[in-house]
Amino acid sequence: MGCLALAWLLAACAPACASSRDGRLERQQRQQQRLERQQERQRAQRGDGSDEASLSSRYCTSVRRSRDVIVYLGQTTHSSYDATHKNTLNASMESLRHNMLRIADADVIVWHEGDLEPADATALDGAANVRFCLLTEETGWGSPPWLPVMPENKFSAGYRYMIRFYAVTIWRTLRRLGYEWVMRMDDDSFVLSPVAYNVFDDMRDAGLLYGYRVVSRECPTIFGDFVEGFAAHSDARVVGDAPKRRRRLLALRNATAPRRRAEGIEELDEESKHVIKFCGTWPRHCRKASMREALSAALRKANLGAGDAPGGLELQRDVESAVSKNEAMALYGSKRPANWYCNGPGRLGYYNNWFVTKIDWWLDEPAVRRMIAAFDRSNLIFTRRCNDLIFQTAAIKLFLPLAKRKRYTDFTYQHHTIYEGRVTFGGIETGTADAAASENLEAYLSRHIPDPKQRLKVDVDTCLVQATEGGPLEEIKYISPAKARSKGEADTSTHNVAVARFESPYCSADLRTYLT
Repeated sequence: MGCLALAWLLAACAPACASSRDGRLERQQRQQQRLERQQERQRAQRGDGSDEASLSSRYCTSVRRSRDVIVYLGQTTHSSYDATHKNTLNASMESLRHNMLRIADADVIVWHEGDLEPADATALDGAANVRFCLLTEETGWGSPPWLPVMPENKFSAGYRYMIRFYAVTIWRTLRRLGYEWVMRMDDDSFVLSPVAYNVFDDMRDAGLLYGYRVVSRECPTIFGDFVEGFAAHSDARVVGDAPKRRRRLLALRNATAPRRRAEGIEELDEESKHVIKFCGTWPRHCRKASMREALSAALRKANLGAGDAPGGLELQRDVESAVSKNEAMALYGSKRPANWYCNGPGRLGYYNNWFVTKIDWWLDEPAVRRMIAAFDRSNLIFTRRCNDLIFQTAAIKLFLPLAKRKRYTDFTYQHHTIYEGRVTFGGIETGTADAAASENLEAYLSRHIPDPKQRLKVDVDTCLVQATEGGPLEEIKYISPAKARSKGEADTSTHNVAVARFESPYCSADLRTYLT
């Protein structure tokens, strides 16, 4: 009976024991899956390329063959404009095949949301290693996790995802895929004259870190406020025009820091600290008499008034000399006073539908990395459509020395924005080495302004431009249909679109534009 009882007990518990083993196996599998996901997130955060094979196999066709990459964002239709992009993508790629003579040296990635296939863009087949990569949350597409609801805006969600991609997420994604240098092309960008050299090698050989083709006058005041605030509270060294104000702001920061008892100085009250910090960050918002009085009182309390310290006097001068509304109206067509960034280093930006840069600089330069995070957290991309053009410009102007930048002036380049069939922004700019520059300009006019009467209103403007720091000024010509003139008087434009206060291509009033 003892043996029979034991056998019965074993038979009875067998299902339960098997179930227990299965439960342990499931828990172990879940733990292993969580560990793998955690390791994948850590690799993605490092962006060190250690997960290249995994990321590439899941989201990209082909494999990497170069450390240099040309990137496109491809769409069948544009989510905020009315261009049909399947055709223009192929035409843009054809311009590279015909004119970028070292195209085979680099990979080409077409990023897409699943609406494009290799058969949709074949112009570079056989000429370059073309890869199609899917845009997903993991590859940097979408809104940040802290923004669960998309703010309302006339620009589509996809358009704002594009801005975030080129300002925030592209750098880590490309490094994860094993790339070191990137050149951007839009699917409506065109290289229209021969480039016989390898652009990436040209950058490396000269020790450069950022190259651009065309400048744009574009600096919204709200973004200028963001830049001023970041520069004021960043410990990083700022290049260009910002150091004077940084010295003043650092002096003010020291004045509002907690006092040591040994100094025998009364702790500055919080209201005075706030006034000094606020006016130190945005002097133009302290121009009212009441704010100036509050600032003077706070500076006296901090022993920074009446010539006691240069920091306070510099701040008072900045408040008094903040750009007036009339001056701002003349500069920007806006009644809001301009700030020091938009009125200074940020006034001219990079029309960044074409740029070339080293990826590591955006990820490994501490100040740039912090600025990317701050811009992302500000939500200005989604709430105010602050774009990647002005962000890249700010990062370069604040943290990259002029000697590390280059304006590529030798090839003819075309990019413009079309809305309801009309060119509303952008145009064409000839290259200094383009033997067919006149023919390219005439072809542009014929194609995009078919009405001969309207074509007569469009100026072919001339500008002297500088490619490198200290380099010579060379002549280029450009057409910007959206700012067309009629016998010296401002027209509503050749397409009945109001002339924008932002402008690209752009040349300074003295008809020369130095490296910026």
